[in-house]
Amino acid sequence: MEMTSQTEPLLSDGNEPSSDGDISKEKKKSKWTRTQILTVIILPLMNLVRASSFGVIVPFYPTEATKKGVSTVVIGFIFGTYELVEFLASPIFGSIACSL
Repeated sequence: MEMTSQTEPLLSDGNEPSSDGDISKEKKKSKWTRTQILTVIILPLMNLVRASSFGVIVPFYPTEATKKGVSTVVIGFIFGTYELVEFLASPIFGSIACSL
């Protein structure tokens, strides 16, 4: 049975550098794959585009719809339906995103 010194970690495999200076010299590898990095970049960009497109329509849609004879109740249902669909679809797409 081999005894470890107090300065050596218990789970050491022997391939770790012996001093702190050696750690900075080693090339640090990312634990993320290329697919994960792209996912982390693309998903927030998609969310930004989605929110921007909805944000651009919101100020103008009610006045244009009113000019065409749509009641304010129907306009409210349209905006509410968007939020309802987003609320219902979030868990589905969340579980898909977790499996990536």
